[in-house]
Amino acid sequence: MDYYFFNTDVSCLDGKSRVGVLIKKGIAATSGERSYGEQLGKLAERDTLLMYENNRGVVAVGTVLETWDGKTHKKPWYYPPSYQGGFDHEYRIKVKWFLDLSDKPITLEEL
Repeated sequence: MDYYFFNTDVSCLDGKSRVGVLIKKGIAATSGERSYGEQLGKLAERDTLLMYENNRGVVAVGTVLETWDGKTHKKPWYYPPSYQGGFDHEYRIKVKWFLDLSDKPITLEEL
């Protein structure tokens, strides 16, 4: 089991946090060029993800539930149509987010 940081990409979402979507859907998601999706391929079942939001800190902790399937999902669950990256797809992996810290994130200084 390894530990990884996962960034919420909030800067591309007009600065609006969508942590609740990731927790509710039970996913980690990214968009953009295929190389971003391939980063999910480094994760293994039972790895721990620390969900990090820029300028806030760690907002959730979860356990990876599967290996990445390599698929490009054309109906994004996380990225809204107004996504600044301009991509109409996302890559995702299932995660059990067991600790929601979004009301009181752990800052980098505290880590």
